[in-house]
Amino acid sequence: MRALFLDYDIPTGNKSPIPVLRRVGVRASRSVWIVPEHLMPWNFFNGYPPSVTWHTVRFDEGEKDKLRKMARDALERELSRIKNSMEECLTKAQNMASVTDGLLVTEEDRKIANKKRDTYIKNLLRRSKKEVNAAQEASLAFDLLMDVQEALDSIKNSIAAETSAFIAKVAARDAGRMEPSRE
Repeated sequence: MRALFLDYDIPTGNKSPIPVLRRVGVRASRSVWIVPEHLMPWNFFNGYPPSVTWHTVRFDEGEKDKLRKMARDALERELSRIKNSMEECLTKAQNMASVTDGLLVTEEDRKIANKKRDTYIKNLLRRSKKEVNAAQEASLAFDLLMDVQEALDSIKNSIAAETSAFIAKVAARDAGRMEPSRE
């Protein structure tokens, strides 16, 4: 596999390449990515204005093992970030729920708070699923799926469990029953 080391500097106001790069490469650091050469989104980067700078450097074929290790480490960091972010955001959503608990609020206030929390959770679960799928695509690009399969499955199972719990909680609330807790 031939891979590129991609470095970029994108001023505020320009479209971020991260959603495109997540599916084809792995992040080595904040604005440095490793991308298989055949998957490099040339058209995307060539479409930037001159204020955006970006450079690619081809990895030496003899560094294949180092490259795979760098890619595997980066994928493991990304999967850990996705899992931690999801857990932190779910805790935040749980705290959003408790803001109205015990307070004298109108039913309308409670409905507005529930809708806000529901939207937050739906967006979180959707984003988490999208990020995990992108990490899986990147693992395939580097032939590392077997190396990260357990972590991918763990996060996918967490997302599925949180989605089921969310659906049950909303259904119970809408039916007028007590909401089950997340624990």
